[in-house]
Amino acid sequence: MLRLLPLLVVAVTATHPWTRLWQFNASRDEPTPRAAHSMLLSGSDQLVVYGGVGDDEDSVKGDAWMFDLTTREWARLVPQGSSRPHKRFHHSAAMRQSPRHEMYVFGGMSVWREPNTSALHYAQSNDLWRLVLDQEPPQWVLEPSTSDMDRPCNRSEATTLTYFDQMYLFGGIQYDPTNGHGKSKVFNDIWTFDYTTKRWTQLLIAAKRVPPPRFSHVASLVRVNGVDHMAIFGGRQLTKDDGWALLDDLWLFSFETHVWRKLDGEPAFKRAYTSMVTVNSSLWLFGGYFKSDYSTNGYVYDDTIQATLSQGPSTQFYKNNDTDPDQSFPTVRYLHRAVEWSGKMIVSGGRFQRALGDLWVQELEPSNMHAVTDVHELERSDMNSLYVACVLFSVFTVLFVFTLARCRIQYIHPGIQTHPLVARRGLSDKRLLELKTKKYEAVQTSQLTSADMCPICLADFKGEDEIRDLPCKHLFHVPCIDEWLRKNKTCPMCKLDIEAV
Repeated sequence: MLRLLPLLVVAVTATHPWTRLWQFNASRDEPTPRAAHSMLLSGSDQLVVYGGVGDDEDSVKGDAWMFDLTTREWARLVPQGSSRPHKRFHHSAAMRQSPRHEMYVFGGMSVWREPNTSALHYAQSNDLWRLVLDQEPPQWVLEPSTSDMDRPCNRSEATTLTYFDQMYLFGGIQYDPTNGHGKSKVFNDIWTFDYTTKRWTQLLIAAKRVPPPRFSHVASLVRVNGVDHMAIFGGRQLTKDDGWALLDDLWLFSFETHVWRKLDGEPAFKRAYTSMVTVNSSLWLFGGYFKSDYSTNGYVYDDTIQATLSQGPSTQFYKNNDTDPDQSFPTVRYLHRAVEWSGKMIVSGGRFQRALGDLWVQELEPSNMHAVTDVHELERSDMNSLYVACVLFSVFTVLFVFTLARCRIQYIHPGIQTHPLVARRGLSDKRLLELKTKKYEAVQTSQLTSADMCPICLADFKGEDEIRDLPCKHLFHVPCIDEWLRKNKTCPMCKLDIEAV
């Protein structure tokens, strides 16, 4: 019998024809499992993977790899010289294909360790690096900037793409540098970086109708009726006191007129941390995360969703048909990456219960899809037809949220010194038992604030929840904070040393 737990992420499973290209093997020299990384296509048959985050607290990645789609073999990229970006995740990346192959990496969450110490630094950044791929060995180059005023500010979870030898950056989030007092910023601005002149330019959009600010969204280049556009879909927006809500909208930005146009999706559905590729005038999405506004449960998917765009004001969404359950297909996931290759979709990594190390290719065949008439097909939360895995929400988000908490504390502008976070053993079971717990006293939904949400699992407290009240007065679900404190001695929100008080 499938039992619904209070803080639950449910795997909602559907199938579609897939081929596995690669599965991680620890005995070989291959990229380790990761999520929130970048994956781009270089040339016609080379995938480049950089950065991301794994399962352990200190497993932020800084390595770069190339996968040959013909031989299905990995090669580690070992750039020359000592100049290279810090390890990072939730960064943005774009590929320049001509006149040379270069991968550009912008911002994100960075981490580095001081020499000869165990001190870790976490920061949001707005640096721009390029990895020159056409030379052997490859080389990282930091693109200079005269000031912080001539480039996008520090941010994570933005999107980037290349169009006519320029990189287009949209959206993202800048976390509150004052330890969570509701001052985080989310953006809906567009910046371009010219690969030739090496200059940033902010596009000033005159139109009144523009997308709401967002992060955790997806973007892709698509041609509609002969005109090239940047399509963006979904993601998250901030609510009161740095809470967040999911978005369900689809927008097109014309590179020709610099005008945004909203398309009404039929049905409109909410999704974040998904992936999107385009073939001709069709968008193809895979997987991602959904949380109902009326439930603390989160859902992770493995569905494929398609929409063909036109000049009309709306578009119909289609979903893959269920097929043979014995067929090989990728597991449910979010924070994965996807690219279009020869009219197919390649999916890399991501997370569900743990970081994933795999590559899959999917044939994008519209005849295998059916029109969606009920939004519940895309936002499934019923327990009657759910299949397989259930896992506590705090388990599969724990590393992500911990790192965000650190970044909120250790936010910096480039060039400003940060204070180290020392990696050390957590609290003893004896000290954990000394910390106060209490039953949460429910309040009306309309009165909820960030204090009524667990900062680790991001789920609202409910009546009778067991709450750990730290000496600093920050509140957490007992299982969430105990997992953290067994590895760390500080509050993830304010860095108070719990063992010392």
